[in-house]
Amino acid sequence: MRKLLLALILLILIVAVSYIQAVMQQKKADNSFWLGRKSNQQEMLALQNEAESLKTRMGEQEILHAETLLQRDKMIHSNVDSLSKIIESQKNSITELKKKTEAAESDQRHRELLTYYKKRFESLPTDLTEYERKIAISELRQETADKYAISLVEFNRLREKFKLNF
Repeated sequence: MRKLLLALILLILIVAVSYIQAVMQQKKADNSFWLGRKSNQQEMLALQNEAESLKTRMGEQEILHAETLLQRDKMIHSNVDSLSKIIESQKNSITELKKKTEAAESDQRHRELLTYYKKRFESLPTDLTEYERKIAISELRQETADKYAISLVEFNRLREKFKLNF
C-alpha cells in the first residue's frame, strides 16, 4: 500500500508538475502574444503617424507647388500681355510709318505731276485764242493724267489741293 500510495503521490506530483509546466508555457505564449500584439500596435501607430506626417508634407508641397505654378502663370500672362502690347504698338508704328512714307511718296509724286503740268502749261504758246487755249489746257490735263496714270477727277482734286487754277 505504501508503494501504491507512493506511486499515486508520485503520479499526482508528475501530473501537477506537467500541469504547472503547461500553464506556465501557456502564460509565456499568452505574454508573447500580447507583447507581440502590443509591439505590432505600437509599430502600426508609428507607421500611421509617419504616413500622416508624409501626407501632411505632401499636402504642403502640393500647395507650395500650386502657388509656384500660379505665380509662374501670372508672370507668363503678364509677359504675354506686355509682349502683345509691344507688338500692337510696333504694328501701329509700322502702319503710321507706312502711311507717312506712302504720303511722302504720294506727295512727291503729286508735286512731280504738278511740276510737269506747270512746265507744260508755261510752255504753251502765248498767242493762242481763248478757245484754242481751253482746248490746249484740256489736252494738257488729259496728257498729264494719262502719263501719271490717274483719273481726271483725281488730277483736278490735286490741282485744287495745291491751288493751281490753270
